[in-house]
Amino acid sequence: MVEFPAMMDRNSYCNFCFECVKACPKDNWLLRLRTFGEDLWASTHRSMGEAYLAFVLVGVTTVVTAQMLPLWGPFIAALARAIPAPIRVTMKPVTYLTLSETVVFFSVSLIAVPLLGLAAAWVANRLADPSADGTKHIWVRFAYMFVPVGLAMHLAHNFSHILLEGKSIVAALQSALNRFSPWSLGEPAWKISPLVSSDVVSFLQMFFVLGGLILAIIAGYRLAWNFLGKDRTCAKVLIPFIIVALSLTLLNLYLLDQPMGARYGM
Repeated sequence: MVEFPAMMDRNSYCNFCFECVKACPKDNWLLRLRTFGEDLWASTHRSMGEAYLAFVLVGVTTVVTAQMLPLWGPFIAALARAIPAPIRVTMKPVTYLTLSETVVFFSVSLIAVPLLGLAAAWVANRLADPSADGTKHIWVRFAYMFVPVGLAMHLAHNFSHILLEGKSIVAALQSALNRFSPWSLGEPAWKISPLVSSDVVSFLQMFFVLGGLILAIIAGYRLAWNFLGKDRTCAKVLIPFIIVALSLTLLNLYLLDQPMGARYGM
């Protein structure tokens, strides 16, 4: 998509239409397998938009996980009381509660987490060689190591939905067919039992979240090595980003360890 095929070194913007293969008269194109995550450090094409998105995805998964906690509702209600009463009385409760939740969502995902990355880049720039290209360049380069952190958090969050609430697909299908088709499949049973125990879900969540952190550290080291090529300097530059990634990982492990509010009764 808007790419010159001969210059591509990753598949991020490829939708596998194979027009390049059909249009090449020399049969020069082929697909090769890569190590999972290798595009994070092997690609030479980087942009501020992609870097910003990497941090935003981590923030989004963190807030979405927090929204499933039973304490989220009281927290938003308490936050909504910060809206001046003369303004609040002009709105319905659903309006000012949604407004407060939206402010939290965008403040964390669009501002707070990217600023954490920027702070890490500033510290890393102070630790790097004088020949380093500056805070902005470091921030863009090392943002890619947070992609597996966000992906792992997203997968871990959805394990609770899939494995604990997965059977609700039967009730949802019954409800849809009862409403939109001439067939009736009986009254949907929304009280469901989990597919596996909560201990199994917790283990899988911890496994994927920690696996994402390990892959992030590996990607960060390769990015630092490609950037500086010196072991000691690599370690110094990477430390601030590891601290941020570890902090976000621990926060999400804590959130995942809390009781979650299921979408349907269990």
